[in-house]
Amino acid sequence: MIYFTADHHFGHDKIIEYCNRPFENVAHMNTELIKRWNETVDPNDVVYHLGDFTLRDINYAKTLFNMLNGRINVVPGGHDKSWMLHPLECKSELRHNVTILPPLYTIPILRPRSEGGDLLFVLCHYAMRTWDRQHYGSIQLFGHSHGKLQLPLAGRQLDVGVDVWDYAPVSMEQVLEKLGVR
Repeated sequence: MIYFTADHHFGHDKIIEYCNRPFENVAHMNTELIKRWNETVDPNDVVYHLGDFTLRDINYAKTLFNMLNGRINVVPGGHDKSWMLHPLECKSELRHNVTILPPLYTIPILRPRSEGGDLLFVLCHYAMRTWDRQHYGSIQLFGHSHGKLQLPLAGRQLDVGVDVWDYAPVSMEQVLEKLGVR
């Protein structure tokens, strides 16, 4: 399966207050976020993380990635700079199933016509006003806003951040259902 998520902010104690998260402290938040991720995602699933994984360094990020199920693709957000400062070091430090993608990334999903035809997902940490093939039904997924934007801004788009989806990744099927796409 394919999953999307964003805005974990692992190790960021102030995010609990800023977003009114229901966790006692950062250790409780980290434990619960890892638990909910692994209850949702199987080891062979694909996860697109749309930024703000952690503010901490590469060693902290590496420890967390090693605890999470799935093949993880990271579309970076503003809070990922500290652990992504050195891309070559980052690549060698992370486990083989973590890939760092560009800040704007598009994935095509090929489906038979009987299932509604092909889909195009445009992924970015930030919500966009316009994006590739927007007027042809493409879907823009984002994080950053922690569920505080009025949607839709400009067509088929959705906040996939953990604050919106009960602190767990959301499946492609859930995204399509929420957007009314068959």
